[in-house]
Amino acid sequence: MGKAVLLDEWLWSADGRLGRPLVPPLLPSDVPNADVVARLEEEVRHQADAVRQLKLDRGNQDAAVQRAVQSLQEAKARAAEAKELLEAFGGESSSLIKGYM
Repeated sequence: MGKAVLLDEWLWSADGRLGRPLVPPLLPSDVPNADVVARLEEEVRHQADAVRQLKLDRGNQDAAVQRAVQSLQEAKARAAEAKELLEAFGGESSSLIKGYM
């Protein structure tokens, strides 16, 4: 019978970064908390409201609308990354690998 080892957390002793599968290594001080994630998600909602209003006022092809949509996409990406990192580093086991345990 073969054996397998699954590492779900590691620490770089040289600089103190934490590692988890499928996410970039971070210093403990760089791991977002629930408040940061909530703030970023609120920014997404605020930007989405602004985009909707701009579209009503100016139409989809207006340059200001296009810039607002780009800003919304960037805000969504920041919020998603923070949520993923919180889930990955916030518990005993990474939520990304629980299906394998």
